[in-house]
Amino acid sequence: MFLDCNDICSSNKIVLNIYKQIHLMVFYDKIILKDYFTL
Repeated sequence: MFLDCNDICSSNKIVLNIYKQIHLMVFYDKIILKDYFTL
């Protein structure tokens, strides 16, 4: 059974988008925490 390249690419994009969102959330959390502790 071969997967279509479109299927693979689209699933990879979904995974990448989820990863980016999580990464951004963690990044913003760190900035917010840093600002909170420097107050």
